Parts: sequence; C-alpha cells; structure tokens
Amino acid sequence: MPCIPARFPDGSSAIVCTRGRRPKPCVHCRQPSSRLCDFPVERNGKAGTCDAALCARCTWAISGDRDLCRAHVKEWAGEWGPAGRPLGDPA
Repeated sequence: MPCIPARFPDGSSAIVCTRGRRPKPCVHCRQPSSRLCDFPVERNGKAGTCDAALCARCTWAISGDRDLCRAHVKEWAGEWGPAGRPLGDPA
C-alpha cells in the first residue's frame, strides 16, 4: 500500500495511503477492464487512440496486442478489411 505525504495550502499536512488504482470498468459490460481500444483517433489536433476501457470478453482482437471496442470494429472493417474476432472465439 503506497503512502505519500500531502501538504495543503493552509499549511496542514496528511499522509495518504492507497491500494493502487482500480481498473476502469469495461464500456460494454462494466466488468473490470484489462485492455484499451487501439483505434486511431485525433483529439485537439493530436493523433492518439480511442482508449475505451475493455474487458477480455468484450474486446475484438485484430492482431497481436491490438484491440478494438465495438464502436470501432465496424469502422475498421470498412476501411481496412475484415473485422477481427472476439478474443474468446476459437481461431
């Protein structure tokens, strides 16, 4: 459990202890996530990825460690070829 000292503007201080970050819930089923959507997007003129939180059951694996959310599977299939497969499906 990491503990860090904190100082406040009024001069008081405290020690804050946490158990680490909890994973964000999956955007589809609300279970703890273990992946993020890798679909390329542009935000404020900068390139990045969608980063929607996904659990192992709801992700679409398109290659190696690349995953997509449901919203981007159709767009990816239309632009770059056939859609991937749900991670849990047999190859």
